[in-house]
Amino acid sequence: MKFRHGFLIATSAHREHPYAQSVLYICEHTPQGSLGLILNKHMDLSLADLTKNYTVAGMRTRVFLGGVTQSQERGFVLHRNLGRFWQGTSQLATDLFLTTTNDILEDIGYFAENDYRVFLGYTGWQAGQLDDEITKDYWFFIPYHSKLIFLKPEDLWMECYKRLGFQPEQIVCVDPGLNLIH
Repeated sequence: MKFRHGFLIATSAHREHPYAQSVLYICEHTPQGSLGLILNKHMDLSLADLTKNYTVAGMRTRVFLGGVTQSQERGFVLHRNLGRFWQGTSQLATDLFLTTTNDILEDIGYFAENDYRVFLGYTGWQAGQLDDEITKDYWFFIPYHSKLIFLKPEDLWMECYKRLGFQPEQIVCVDPGLNLIH
C-alpha cells in the first residue's frame, strides 16, 4: 500500500513520547523506506534558539520535533506555496512544499505562522517497517487534506480521529506478542 502524502494517526499502541497521541505527515514512502514528520509535538525551542549565529525574521517561531532521528542536527520546513523556491525546496503536493536548506530561514518570518512549520529531526522507517506497523494497528492512515496540515497542534490528533469516524477510546490495541492463554 502507498502511504506517501497522508497522515499517520497514533493508536493507543503508542504510549511513549513522542509518538503518543501524535499525527505524522508522510513525506516519502518507497520500497526502500519511509520518512515522516510529527506535526503536533513542540520542542522547547524557538527559531531564535536555532539561529544564534545570524539574525532571521520570525525569531519567536516555535520549533516542532519531526522525530527522534537526527533531532539535533537535521532541519525541515514544511510550508504552503510562499511564492518562492529556495535551494532545497521540493513540491510534495499542489499546495505543500518541503524545504531542507537554511536559506529559507532568512525569509520565513515574513510569512504567516499558519503557513509553515519548522522541524528538527524526522521519523524514519526501514523497508517494510511502516507497512508492518500499520498492519499491527500502531497507526491509522488518512489521505492528505490541506485543512489538516497546519491545524493547531493541540487539536490535530482529535480532528484526525473525527475524520476516521470514531473516538480514540473506542480502540483497543493488544500487543500481538502477548500470550493471553494460560
